[in-house]
Amino acid sequence: MKKWQKFILSILLIFYAIPLAEFVWPIEFRNVLQTINQFLPRLHIPKINWSSVSFNGGLVLLGILLIIWLVILFAPITRLEVILHKDAHGELELSNKSIASYAQLAALDAGLLDPKIKIKATKHKVKLVIRATTNQANQLKPDLEASTAKINQQITDFIGDSQVHIHTKLLVDQKQAATTKRPRVV
Repeated sequence: MKKWQKFILSILLIFYAIPLAEFVWPIEFRNVLQTINQFLPRLHIPKINWSSVSFNGGLVLLGILLIIWLVILFAPITRLEVILHKDAHGELELSNKSIASYAQLAALDAGLLDPKIKIKATKHKVKLVIRATTNQANQLKPDLEASTAKINQQITDFIGDSQVHIHTKLLVDQKQAATTKRPRVV
């Protein structure tokens, strides 16, 4: 889980703790809120109507929960394989690693050096990002779309299923000149 996801979940948990505390310990929670309301005039802040704050906060949290539920429900599921055939006897799958290695061979055939493949597969779509280097970046740029179409066609033929859509993004860098090793000065 990424740091921003953890941060958002921790903020939501803090906001959910307030209505939960009001539900579990109603008398003690109201005493704490009355104490806060008695302290606020000393800071020249008007008293807060905590029941409306709690109700409105609960509505906002319910809306956020509904949005999260809809995202989870309708977001495409990332798969580790593409299902080619499924019947009562089982299913035939093609793993992402095999697609990536075949895409690497196709990129090498297209004249690219040191291809690195990132793949994301869903039920009916495979996205490939191929990052490679070349010696002649200027000569390859006009042929970039043709190379991408050729790689797409090769992978489509490899998968053999017309329902699976292939989307390839080809990123080409120019190969760095040989670097000279310099001694470290301490």
